[in-house]
Amino acid sequence: MIYLHYATGSAAATVEAQAVWGHTPQSPWQTLLPFFQKGVETRGTRVDLAFTLAFVGLVIATVVRLRASYAAYSVASLVFITMWGSLASVPRYVLGIFPVIILLAVIGRDDVFHRAYVPISAGLAALFMAIFAVYGWVA
Repeated sequence: MIYLHYATGSAAATVEAQAVWGHTPQSPWQTLLPFFQKGVETRGTRVDLAFTLAFVGLVIATVVRLRASYAAYSVASLVFITMWGSLASVPRYVLGIFPVIILLAVIGRDDVFHRAYVPISAGLAALFMAIFAVYGWVA
């Protein structure tokens, strides 16, 4: 907040920038709940929800397996990403949660996980590149 005030002249610059897009701070549960209520239109897609839920699980695993500073960073980052009322672009935003990447590297030492993770991630990468190639929205 001190840095934001120094750099932009407003300690609430993030909130002000998100307000331009119609996003206001709220609890992450309020962002996720519409996906589970029938008949409710939500901003975002099922892909955004899937990535969010996957990273919730990975952040929980980070809390259990990595040191406390990485866990705190991971939890704070995921809460910040999901507190704006929309899951749009979550697959892109969660890449900044680097302790999860460290966790995947640690888990990747296991041969079974490695043999499952590599083809799944390669397949998803190919799918998202194909969607992007035909002018689809990906993250």
